[in-house]
Amino acid sequence: MSKVATRSTPKREAKPLVQTHQDVFYPLDFSFKAISKFQELLQEKARPRTSRGALILEDELESEEGSQVSIHRLPSTAVKVNNNMLMDWEGFFPTIDAILVDSTQRLSWLDLSFNDFKLIDSALLQFPNLTTMYLHGNNIGRIAEVDKLSALTKLKSLALHGNPIETNPGYRQYILSSLAELKSLDFSGVTKADRATAATWKIMIAPKPKPRRRKPKE
Repeated sequence: MSKVATRSTPKREAKPLVQTHQDVFYPLDFSFKAISKFQELLQEKARPRTSRGALILEDELESEEGSQVSIHRLPSTAVKVNNNMLMDWEGFFPTIDAILVDSTQRLSWLDLSFNDFKLIDSALLQFPNLTTMYLHGNNIGRIAEVDKLSALTKLKSLALHGNPIETNPGYRQYILSSLAELKSLDFSGVTKADRATAATWKIMIAPKPKPRRRKPKE
């Protein structure tokens, strides 16, 4: 019997998903700390799980009382401030910027669930690389607040269930028609059928803006 020649396939060298330990950063965890103002994060110690060798920078920031507070700025990509008592967004951007190195470029994952926010603040737009945001379990009552997130074109995963807006007819369709890039809503994957339904809903059912009344000519 003649032997069949076989072509040997060159072995590909497996490449690591991350090049060094410094490439991975775990969330800075400020959850369950009874925080009612974002500025209080500056007085709290997070439960960081940074990878080995992560760079820590110390900035001396002056507190309202005039004392010096040492702030550890970490090159993390994620922050957890869930399960606290936050009601408004005052101090949100400067606080996040104070605890993260290069925050506007690095922050991609944010958990603000189970607080008492009534609005979605446009300060979130300061972080254009956000891909995941958890706002479930708050007190957001106007479905139109979701429109503010449309400028976050990299946002792929969003959770809003457990807010009063969840009871709105067409809740899921409204959000999907407003945020075209979402891949997951309320921890449920967005399917092609979801997109088709949202598109139809927008045309047929979505509330239309009321026409402006013309002023009578004098």
